[in-house]
Amino acid sequence: MVTDAATLVSTLEGMASEAEREKYTRYFPPDSDAPFIGVRMGAVFELAKSALDLPVDELERLLEVPTHEVRALACSIMGKSAAHRKASEERRAELYELYLRRHHRIDQWDLVDLAARDVVGAYLVPRDRAPLGRLAASGFWPERRTALVATFAFLRLGELDNAYGLAEKLADDPEPLVQKALGWVLRAAGDVDRSRLTEFVERHAATMPRVALRAAIEHYDRNERARILAIR
Repeated sequence: MVTDAATLVSTLEGMASEAEREKYTRYFPPDSDAPFIGVRMGAVFELAKSALDLPVDELERLLEVPTHEVRALACSIMGKSAAHRKASEERRAELYELYLRRHHRIDQWDLVDLAARDVVGAYLVPRDRAPLGRLAASGFWPERRTALVATFAFLRLGELDNAYGLAEKLADDPEPLVQKALGWVLRAAGDVDRSRLTEFVERHAATMPRVALRAAIEHYDRNERARILAIR
């Protein structure tokens, strides 16, 4: 197992290619200030598997590196490590604390998605979930996305209240990357209880961003989708 950040960074740099770097322009806006070196995410995820025991101080060093793939590696390690069946409560706690403490380095949609469910949400399953409300109230959109994505840990247990509580707060969020996460969370909640989702979207359809609404009702049949989208 790799146990230091420097070795991981060097390994990633050896995998980089210009062709792969150019592909990232499809998924990130041109004005994104995250530098890419051109490493496939599949390769990043495979490398993460070799470092699941990476100490928190070394993970923090990875998060401080500007390169996007390096920070994606850190988030992938965090998510996989927290989800591992042999992860101790101490390990899960230190990963949770690191994620929140260094959230300003987890500043892109994919970085949030790699770790929020298993590092933040799963840690809060048996605990007070008030931290999600604080994240949802943040002026930093990745924190609001974290709050939503974290609820997937509850949804897979059939627990809906936190997801809907946050959805009420973020139903009109102006950030498209939060809107997309909102739609995915609502869609998953609807797979557990369709009637509750229908009640929610009927109340919010007139004002809810279309990207979120369309994602939320994706599993409805065509006629029902049309009916809800027509609500004004």
